[in-house]
Amino acid sequence: MAQTNVGPVAPSRPLLDIIVVHHPDSEHGEKIFTRLITHYHSPAFAGLTGGSVEVYHRSASWSPVDSKSTPRPVPAGDSFPPAAQFTIVIPVIDTPLVRATLRDDCPWSLYLKDTLTIDNNGTSHRYVIPIIVDGASPSRGPLADLINRLQGIRINTHKSSDELISPDHPASTKESNRSWIDHLYLEREVSQAIIQLISPDWRIDRPLKVFISHTKKKNSEEMNVARLVKEIIDDTHLEFFFDESSIQTCDEWGKELRNKAGSCALLMIRTDLYASRLWTQEEVLLAKEHDVPIVSLSALILGEERGSFLMDHLPTVAFSQSDAHGSVARALCRLVDEALKRTLWMLQTSFTTVAGFDWKPVHAPEPTTVISWLKNHPRTDPHLWIIHPDPPLTRHEKKLIRDMCELAGFNDNTQLDIVTPREFLSRGGAFHPGQDPSIETGEHTLSGRRLGISVSPSEDLERLGLSESHLDYAVSELAQLTFLHGGTLVYGGRIKRDPHDMTTFMAEQAERYATTTGGSAFENLQPWSEFLAATKEDLREFEDRIQNVGSLWIAFGDKKLSLAEANRHRLSYGNGDTLDHMRTLTEMRLLAASTTDARVLIGGRLQRSCYAVSPGTLEETYLQLQADRPVYICGGFGGIGAVVAKAVGLPTPDGYTAAIPDETGDTKRMLASISEKWWSIDTGLSEAELTDLAVSHHPSTIAGLILRGMNRLANNASNDPTGVPHGGE
Repeated sequence: MAQTNVGPVAPSRPLLDIIVVHHPDSEHGEKIFTRLITHYHSPAFAGLTGGSVEVYHRSASWSPVDSKSTPRPVPAGDSFPPAAQFTIVIPVIDTPLVRATLRDDCPWSLYLKDTLTIDNNGTSHRYVIPIIVDGASPSRGPLADLINRLQGIRINTHKSSDELISPDHPASTKESNRSWIDHLYLEREVSQAIIQLISPDWRIDRPLKVFISHTKKKNSEEMNVARLVKEIIDDTHLEFFFDESSIQTCDEWGKELRNKAGSCALLMIRTDLYASRLWTQEEVLLAKEHDVPIVSLSALILGEERGSFLMDHLPTVAFSQSDAHGSVARALCRLVDEALKRTLWMLQTSFTTVAGFDWKPVHAPEPTTVISWLKNHPRTDPHLWIIHPDPPLTRHEKKLIRDMCELAGFNDNTQLDIVTPREFLSRGGAFHPGQDPSIETGEHTLSGRRLGISVSPSEDLERLGLSESHLDYAVSELAQLTFLHGGTLVYGGRIKRDPHDMTTFMAEQAERYATTTGGSAFENLQPWSEFLAATKEDLREFEDRIQNVGSLWIAFGDKKLSLAEANRHRLSYGNGDTLDHMRTLTEMRLLAASTTDARVLIGGRLQRSCYAVSPGTLEETYLQLQADRPVYICGGFGGIGAVVAKAVGLPTPDGYTAAIPDETGDTKRMLASISEKWWSIDTGLSEAELTDLAVSHHPSTIAGLILRGMNRLANNASNDPTGVPHGGE
């Protein structure tokens, strides 16, 4: 394979993994996992290097032959793929897990003895946060040792078990009645515990402190929200600074307010008079300048005479008088999440120990913070490098910051690069000790480039500690980056006919993130047999839905037909038999292979359909390589991806093995051809990067590496006078 010449690159190592460990018979373990994975994939955590926070679980058997064996091991320093920088293990201690550990020599006891070991080996750190369900009380073994050593998060599940999966319920104010269905209690407690384990600013003996920023009521009818906030914080493990009770007699109150506003997590209680008061303006300004967590609790009643630009560009939670406790609880949870996000950003050693980026703000740059930074930055710097969490700034926002740099004295020749971590990774970003970073490719370098995607949930997701949500997150991240770089995503999936409807899911990503218009971001290619089986209404509705960002085509032989053209052919063509169905699927895959520049293989069902001779994702991979187009292999989701990775000599995660059942002669022939052909086609990635891609299940790592390879190939093609991408050597 042609080896791409690359310099030192930005590491794509995951930052924080949360692993929920529960017994397969647990009634509540899966629900806790679902709550946490949903929460940590909310917008608050988007955009940090390494995939920000990922949540996995360990419950299903790791053995492919023994369904009663213990789960996949929790990553350690010598695991492959390696452990994240921080791993948080959350054992769900309930009756089934207690029963499974009654003897010291039983499998679960041995598994937990290793899993619950706190490990700090210098490159990765493992901590344990127990969740104790309904007062479960193990008397011996690793769980008893854990509870005797560590304080856990105690939850009461006796309230309406049907509601345990949703956090949207009124908050309790009695600790004895605490239930995990209280507003985000579980999520807030987990986030705060993580912060106090890994943060240099807050610790268990110095808990996270909330600065309650407020002003007086405008009228007697206005609820005293500040008092309510104080009462609710009293019922948590948070500390608070509240001027009426926290400033002592003889303190210099102005100095104390300034100090606390710049060092605590700041909760703005934005009532009608808030934006117009000088003290509250100064508190917010200080908090922004010190990059501390800020959340606005919007409690406007009559509105404001005028707002203040100082108060904008912040996460906001609406206050509802009819759900006052819930509103405050949501605001506090978001504030704790912002504190965790800040902690993770500051701990990213790749941006703090290597010289390069001039500014690494926790929040996206805005005029208030840009001015503060520019005042202290040397005017002689010829290239300004800024990195911040996702989402990326728009071109209008970037232009405004460029104008501010010129007003601050930087000349027209000063280069300005403002990127997010995933932009930096996908564009081939690299660090060079003692020098500025570098980026291999520009923006929108994939304009006109088409990436095919072969994806479906494998049978082994639970065995790997994953869920279908993880597959969705990986596809979503890949789609976002493809659209961001101006490329087109091509998928040959059915419409509204699969339990896990990837076609509709990808269309939703195009609607949300596509930067192009005219139907060029997403293309759905339907085989003729699936077109005949679909209803006219579903097809027409789908085409109308994506007309501004994508297109629907029907494969007919070696041609692509529009929906209108296909409908004209429908009358003269029957529904077809099994042979026709197999043939039209292959025709669609041949057409996709010949009209895409590359393909990514993620997961893939091992079991072939009743009318196929081989699994569909395997045939798509085979045909793509026969067309001399590269395939990016992601084996971390198991299934066909892992089978193909093994066939070409790439590793699999933790030595995972899988086999295609009822392997046919055609399947063996395809695997042999893939093994022979794959290495001869340039993917734009080095062997080390291909290895990382093959074993990873982190969405940002996967998407970043694929787009890095695509960008390099596009860059090679633009530098080649023939305009043809370089092939293998």
